[in-house]
Amino acid sequence: MTNRSETSFDVISIARLHRIVSLLRVFSFFPRLRSSPSPLVVDGGERGSSRINLLNSCIRARQRPARSAHSSPFSLRSSRAKGVSIALLIATAFALYVFCLPRPLFNEPYSSVLLGRDGTLLSARAASDGHWRFPMHGTVPHKFEQALLRFEDKRFYSHKGIDPLAMSRALYLNAMRSKVVSGGSTLSMQVIRMAREDPPRTYKEKLIEMIMATRLELGYSKREILSLYAAHAPFGGNVVGLDAAAWRYFGRSADQLSWAEASTLAVLPNSPALIHPGKNRKLLLAKRDRLLRALHADGQLNDLELDLALHEALPDEPVALPRHASHLLDTLAASGGVKTQRFETMLDLIGGSIADEGAMTATDEQLAAVLDAALHCAPKRRGLTSGCSGRARCG
Repeated sequence: MTNRSETSFDVISIARLHRIVSLLRVFSFFPRLRSSPSPLVVDGGERGSSRINLLNSCIRARQRPARSAHSSPFSLRSSRAKGVSIALLIATAFALYVFCLPRPLFNEPYSSVLLGRDGTLLSARAASDGHWRFPMHGTVPHKFEQALLRFEDKRFYSHKGIDPLAMSRALYLNAMRSKVVSGGSTLSMQVIRMAREDPPRTYKEKLIEMIMATRLELGYSKREILSLYAAHAPFGGNVVGLDAAAWRYFGRSADQLSWAEASTLAVLPNSPALIHPGKNRKLLLAKRDRLLRALHADGQLNDLELDLALHEALPDEPVALPRHASHLLDTLAASGGVKTQRFETMLDLIGGSIADEGAMTATDEQLAAVLDAALHCAPKRRGLTSGCSGRARCG
């Protein structure tokens, strides 16, 4: 009786111990137990050996559950490394996008200009690179803005740097004619191309312009983008910018241009070579008249204005810029400390000559006083002031 109870007790205890050892094997807490034989078989003796062997064979016959690939330490490290790499890639791309625009956007020399009381150009000299490029100021005149938007970018105020409709139309036309007839560029993209000094027109460059144009739209207002375009667009030869083109081709400021003159300048940056005399003049005239009719259809011109505009002739040879008070302009432009090349004065131009002749024959002391006013934005002296920046007036 005692032997039977002891035997049953031993079998039950051994079975429990064996289950515990099996669980430890499954959960890999003791790796050595998985490869070593069960100690219960060795130390169990002959007592209950048949039952223990049966239990051992059943447990060994059970297959251990396959380990998931995600539970491997190497897999976890690989997943974390991939996550870190993706995060770094996204952060790098974001940083490149934020800082993709050059500072400043345009780093070009400007012409020195001297203006009268009413904004009339008194004198000017070319920039150090030989171009007529007047400093930026104010806003774009209404007539030129309407003509430019109608010709280049009709949805300028509604898109964010890229016009999907214009791009789709350009791709369709290029595919139909098997050559590049339209680029689909917005004004923002054209500003980027001018800022990058007009690189070769490839699909890669087009993609770069599209990305940078969206960044330009985030950092500049629509009015500022228009001003950047008007100040740096090429108008043929060594004439750059709307203000220089208005004075060079029509002898007046951009604010005083007619609809025909504004339309002529609006189509020029697209093909600057058309301004030169020759057979291209007919193509320039056709483009201008087509734009004038489009503006009439949009309600910008009435019938009489359209008829008068169509009868206006194209400009001839470039007009020589005035050279009144040139000594004063040279002195102001050459002085150190002046941050602008645009100088506004209170002088009047009457009958083709300066009304205040004293400015033309000023002594060195008088010129020094004028220069001091220009440098320090002092109150007006001798009827002369200088712009402290491209937009402000001194005094």
